[in-house]
This record gives sequence, C-alpha cells and structure tokens, in this order.
Amino acid sequence: MVKTHDALPEPTEEELMQQAEYLEELSRRKQKRKLVIGLSTLAGIIVLGVVIAGFKYGFTYLKDSVIGHPTKELLEGEWISSSYGFPPIILETPKVLVRQEVKLPPKPRPTSRTSKPLVTIAQ
Repeated sequence: MVKTHDALPEPTEEELMQQAEYLEELSRRKQKRKLVIGLSTLAGIIVLGVVIAGFKYGFTYLKDSVIGHPTKELLEGEWISSSYGFPPIILETPKVLVRQEVKLPPKPRPTSRTSKPLVTIAQ
C-alpha cells in the first residue's frame, strides 16, 4: 500500500521560490489592507468629530474658528488704548498707533491782488 503523502514528489527550488514570492505578496497585501483600514478609520473619526462639533457649536462658529475670520481675530485680539491732544481724545485700536509729526506746507501767497479769493461767501 502506497500512501499519498509519500507518493508526491518533493517540491523543486523553483516551486519553493514561487511559493516564497506568493507569501511575500500576501503579506504585502495584508499590510496594505491594514493601512487602508487604519486611514479610513482615522478619516471617519475626524469627519464624525467635525459633524458632532458642528451640531453642538454651529457650523459657522466652527468654520470661523478653524479657517479664521478677520472680525473674530479683531474681537479676540488685544486692543491698545491711546490718548491724543488736550483735552485728550481716547482711541482703542487693535494695533499700536505711532505718533508722527506732520509738516504742513507753507500757506500759498497770492501772485497778484486781482486773484480770486480762496473762499467765497454766498449772500
């Protein structure tokens, strides 16, 4: 009586190499599948978090907080108070105002006595 296991010939080196390549391909597929599942799960968690936060706080607030909005940045920023002149005029601004001296141009001189006046008074 011949047993089936003993009747099969031993695999050749080529068959063993093909089998090793096949096992490597299977392990690469499993690793790729794990990566795809992990990234899909992460994306799903992020989307679910955004939807929950949107319903809880409102999508406009969420958009302004994440993307940013100029008026919200002004509102939440630090404002600086400055006073100018006497009696003082108090200004509050989001940026520091720098005092600058302004040179006024000299007053224009009339070229002749027949020139038109600068201001006319309606009667």
